[in-house]
Amino acid sequence: MMLMKKVGQIVLNETHTPTRKIPLNKNDYPIWSDVEKVMLSSFNQAIKKTNLYVRYLRICGKNVKFCFVGNRLIEVVTSALNHHLVLDQENSADFTIYIWDSYSTKTAKPELKLTRRTRFIDPEQKWRIAAEGLPNYLTASDRKQGFLWVNSLSDYPLDRYATPLRSTLLWWLAGYGFHGLHAGAVGYQGKAALLIGNGGAGKSTTSLLCLQAGFDYLSDDIVLFDSQGQHKVHSLYNSAKVNALGAQYLSTQPVAMETSDRLRAVHCLYPSYQQYLSLSLPIHALILLNIGENDHTEFKPITPATAFTVLAPSTHRVLSIAIGNLSLSLSAIAELTRTVPCYQVNLGKNLDSIPVVIRSILEG
Repeated sequence: MMLMKKVGQIVLNETHTPTRKIPLNKNDYPIWSDVEKVMLSSFNQAIKKTNLYVRYLRICGKNVKFCFVGNRLIEVVTSALNHHLVLDQENSADFTIYIWDSYSTKTAKPELKLTRRTRFIDPEQKWRIAAEGLPNYLTASDRKQGFLWVNSLSDYPLDRYATPLRSTLLWWLAGYGFHGLHAGAVGYQGKAALLIGNGGAGKSTTSLLCLQAGFDYLSDDIVLFDSQGQHKVHSLYNSAKVNALGAQYLSTQPVAMETSDRLRAVHCLYPSYQQYLSLSLPIHALILLNIGENDHTEFKPITPATAFTVLAPSTHRVLSIAIGNLSLSLSAIAELTRTVPCYQVNLGKNLDSIPVVIRSILEG
């Protein structure tokens, strides 16, 4: 028997029949309706323990509703997304995300048998499930709703402070033609430059130097772009991942420390740098960054193929679970590199020269 239970401003399905545990392995695709029942049942149990908090964001023109059980995860999840926050809560949601943890709500884990690196994407792109590197952190979504469950706040991955719900949001927005890219983006006088390169190429440093020089800031690492009509880049996160050098350009306090191969602090730039945060700009240049050996920063034109051979593999490596349809993503990247002027910028030791060169490219 299925009942409809109204909780706060949302209506959830609540079942009184036992939900079977779902074995997940690479040879046995789960049934989405079963996954949905398990996740909603777990969310319903949590909502009985504490209050519901709702926030609305508008991302790429789409309304996203965030439903938190308790307040433990609100700032953790939304700090890097708050530049999309809207106060008008009357519009219907294009996508609803249910977020909770087991520790603060004293509820059991969702009864899904997941291996440490379980990842599924429906062949027809209708749903996705990911236990992203941690057994105590799980995201799942279809085209209308998403779930984020974490066992406790201490289990929340450090790299997700800068890019919360990365795979969920990128995969969902890809369904509307917004493609994720591993790139930074800055703007000057209404024109955007995409900053590409592998990890350590200088994307974050260049983005923050440009921000300090009065540029618009869209991202230092992950952006969205659409190829319909005029190519545009869209901001997803207001975060910046910086080393000790980059931190000196910011007045904000870090919200987390990443401890992977490179020790970097995560800063969220909203609201401190609100006047410099741009949500969308037309793309006028694609810039491949390279650490140079000279004092001054220099640039030169490069071929679309050169830009593609860096941007496409880098994007696939960093955002593979979030890309969705790989062939569509690669086609969009190829079209972008063919259409937009491409340059290589060799970053000089004189850091003040870097934004000067980026500005000259955009003004040219």
